[in-house]
Amino acid sequence: MSYKRIIKRAGKILLYILASMVILLCLFFIFINLPVGKRMVKNKAEAYLQDKLKTKVIIGSINYSLPKSIELNNVYIEDQKKDTLLYGEKIAVDISMFNLLMGNTNIQKVALKNIFLNVFRDEKDSSFNYQFVITAFGGPKSTTPAAKDTAALKINMDRLILDNVALQFKDKNGGTDFYAHIEKLDAVLNKFQPDRVNFGVTDFVASGVNFFMRTYKEKVIKPYLPVPEDKLKEPGYGLNITTANLNIRDLNVSIENTI
Repeated sequence: MSYKRIIKRAGKILLYILASMVILLCLFFIFINLPVGKRMVKNKAEAYLQDKLKTKVIIGSINYSLPKSIELNNVYIEDQKKDTLLYGEKIAVDISMFNLLMGNTNIQKVALKNIFLNVFRDEKDSSFNYQFVITAFGGPKSTTPAAKDTAALKINMDRLILDNVALQFKDKNGGTDFYAHIEKLDAVLNKFQPDRVNFGVTDFVASGVNFFMRTYKEKVIKPYLPVPEDKLKEPGYGLNITTANLNIRDLNVSIENTI
């Protein structure tokens, strides 16, 4: 067999392999966008989270339009005491997955509907009921000190929409409870740096905002300890929020101190 015929046959085989891979990828893409494929993805995600968190996790359904958006419906997560940690009727995120593969988290929109978050800490407990989630996804602790990363987090979010979102916070250890509820919120952001608590808002429109807080236990003031010199050199970031247009209606705030 001549050299040219060997090269020609090898080229055909390679072409067949590449064509088969493209066809398989197309079939897989079509499958995961079918109802049966979305149910399979939902079941896999549900099983993974239950195994990772060691608690009850329910996802009613998953809907997505790759590579642009993903939506979770009827999400329920229990804490380790089998109480509700999170319930959400709809959690929708529009995100650029191509940028995500490049290491940049570019979120176009986050929309939350009928969300209830229950945060609790018992009187003799130093950790809140969501600590197990942070521990599960935090990874193993390194025994060697890592170099301090002062670079800004590569994350961006353009818009936040809330529809009937509530947070119940009960801290029996610290002696403070509060309940926060927002009926409607639509915020357009031009800066989003959660690692440096720096946020810039172009338009902020909210209605039906309720906040009730009650303090019933005096905080224990720990004796003053000198701050190490290496900690003094670390950059500190204070909360910074700027907005061009702020519109809040039906605002109700109640703060009670019973000490």
